[in-house]
Amino acid sequence: MTLAKRLLIAAAAVTLMAGAAHAHRAWILPSATVVSGDTAWVTLDGAISNNLFFPDHRPMQIDAISITAPDGASVKPANATVGQYRTTFDLELKQKGTYRIAQANSGLNASYKEGAETKRWRGTMQEYVAQGIDKKPGVELTATSRRVETFVTNGAPTPLKPAFDPVA
Repeated sequence: MTLAKRLLIAAAAVTLMAGAAHAHRAWILPSATVVSGDTAWVTLDGAISNNLFFPDHRPMQIDAISITAPDGASVKPANATVGQYRTTFDLELKQKGTYRIAQANSGLNASYKEGAETKRWRGTMQEYVAQGIDKKPGVELTATSRRVETFVTNGAPTPLKPAFDPVA
């Protein structure tokens, strides 16, 4: 493992421990977690807010939500609506078993001084190096990673593989 990757992982760990108390909370809330039937549906809400399950900051982006069926196939949300404070969508549970509904993202945040002004930057490791941010004087780098998941089961539950999103 390269030094850059080790530093990135260490920075991510520190960020997750220290910054979690101050960040807005992302959440996905299903109308039901266990259903049965051949034509089962659930409705889900997703948002980024100050308090869990109370939409008051901004909606979760529908393009960032992934849905995995029990057989591992990707499923598209139905009837998606993105409002001012929350995203709502429906999910038809065509297969028996457990569905994973997730929203994940990761990236880098940097701050550095240009004269008396503090500059802020966001992006990937490749962009960080390509744009020369790593060469700026006094640069401070923070890696972020967030994954929010919920699960909905139609009938009996099925085993799930762990999900892991390495920092880009």
